[in-house]
Amino acid sequence: MKFRTTSLGMKQKKLLVTLLAACFFTTGAALAATGGPDTSRVTIYNITENTMWVRVTDRSRTSVYVKNGSSVKEYYSSHSGRTAAEDIYAALRGTGSEIMTPNTVLVGYLKRCGANEIKQISTKGITVYVLKVY
Repeated sequence: MKFRTTSLGMKQKKLLVTLLAACFFTTGAALAATGGPDTSRVTIYNITENTMWVRVTDRSRTSVYVKNGSSVKEYYSSHSGRTAAEDIYAALRGTGSEIMTPNTVLVGYLKRCGANEIKQISTKGITVYVLKVY
């Protein structure tokens, strides 16, 4: 079997480059619009400090807690792992909040997002990590 090759003319090359560029930028924009963190997947609950100390004993809970005086806000994600951490981080980005969580998976991914670990607290044999979100 023989293949016949033809060379493209200048107009055909320009058209091909234009089509490829349009496809690339359209696909990139679509991925950027759908692939980023989604703060709508984070539910914020106002809870008491006592409730927070009970909930931090559940290491698998995908929540972080922000204490402000006597009030506490829980940022909960129904997702897990990286998705939960990215969504929670996006919801808190720019607030300068100190957050607490016992979930080591969340801690790891939150650090990758840019949170800094400040300290660790131990309560009822559970390590609770305190991080700063910038």
